[in-house]
Amino acid sequence: MALKSYLLEKILVFQQTEITEHEVYSFLSERSKGKNSAILKQISEEELHHYNIWKKFTHKDLPPKKILVYKYLLLALIFGFTFSIKKMEQGEGKAQKAYSEISNEIPEVKTFIIEEGIHEKKLIDMLDEKRLNYLSSIITGLNDAWIEVVGQLAGFTFAFQDPTIIGFAGLITGIAQFFSSSASEIQLYLTKKDEETTIKLRASLHEGIIYLITVILLVLPYFILENFWVAFFITGVSAFFMLTFLTYYVSVIKEVSMKSLIPIMLGIMIGVGTIAFIIGWIAKTIIGI
Repeated sequence: MALKSYLLEKILVFQQTEITEHEVYSFLSERSKGKNSAILKQISEEELHHYNIWKKFTHKDLPPKKILVYKYLLLALIFGFTFSIKKMEQGEGKAQKAYSEISNEIPEVKTFIIEEGIHEKKLIDMLDEKRLNYLSSIITGLNDAWIEVVGQLAGFTFAFQDPTIIGFAGLITGIAQFFSSSASEIQLYLTKKDEETTIKLRASLHEGIIYLITVILLVLPYFILENFWVAFFITGVSAFFMLTFLTYYVSVIKEVSMKSLIPIMLGIMIGVGTIAFIIGWIAKTIIGI
């Protein structure tokens, strides 16, 4: 069957995408263990099978795109294989229009395209990455840090107007909150050492450590810069970029729109910061601190 040139070009792209993803899944399978390794190997074999189906139409052998293989393996190393895989599969979601065009021209691939998407998603959803078990704790830790620390620093900035004092006030408050949030779970674990309390303790420590790291990053400008307004501006910008990155990460993992998450989280942070700023202004003008 002779394919039209524009169809051949699209199929060649799909064919190379399949062999590239086969390579990625194969590498991830070799570096994983147990159930995850078996699932990743199965997906890898399916991608190779899809590659061979497209090859029947193109009659060409194509190499994987090494730069993309390295890209997704690096993402897996830094952010976990679940993030890397879902980011990679987003490309297939964007290609649905082209898939539809090809299936209209070549009806025999229509069933294969539908089954491919459904089966792969089922397999990917079966993956169990440990770091994601603490994702909610990490999000809570970051949200708490942004809302509480940015709000506190807004109030401290207007009230004290001294970068060193503001920095130490924010740091001390953050450290105190870290110990406060972890203390109850540690006490519970010491009195009742079982699997449930162990999981809760680990989640609490993950949340607390992320909270503390975020606090340090947010107060750092006050120890470096002499102008407290510039320091507060940099803290606000840093908080925004952290918020954007986390929202993007969650949107990929949870497969939800990033646009629907950012306004909510940003609105809360700005609202709390504004209220704290007003309280700081009241303290400065009325109490005279």
